[in-house]
Amino acid sequence: MKRLLFTVLWGLAVYVAVMLAEFAVTLPFPMGEDTTPDLTVEFGLTAPLAFLITWVLARLLHTTRKDGTLRGVVWAAVALVLYVVVGLGNGTLGLFMVWTFPLLILAILLGPIIAGQVAGRTRTPHLPRTGHHTPA
Repeated sequence: MKRLLFTVLWGLAVYVAVMLAEFAVTLPFPMGEDTTPDLTVEFGLTAPLAFLITWVLARLLHTTRKDGTLRGVVWAAVALVLYVVVGLGNGTLGLFMVWTFPLLILAILLGPIIAGQVAGRTRTPHLPRTGHHTPA
């Protein structure tokens, strides 16, 4: 339970970081009357950043293969729930109709999963930590 709470709290941090990335990618673009094309570009540009944010955070948290899936699912669920809450509060639930929005959620999901897979490959149990294999 403690581990799940810890993961949810990091999910909140991921959401804040992704929102900051969304803000950063929208700075160079003027906002028009119809926000759908703007949201398509915003989510499309933010998705790779969201992947990078979650991948780096997962690596910093020493995510294993086992933890990677849990973190990915929880972080994506936290982001999705918070997008719904914000959408309800702002009356902007139309963002779920933008085709690049699922890419953003998928990027949040895959960051820790892939980080866990990469971490599982970096060390093998039969080799010393130095990476040099000594013949028997």
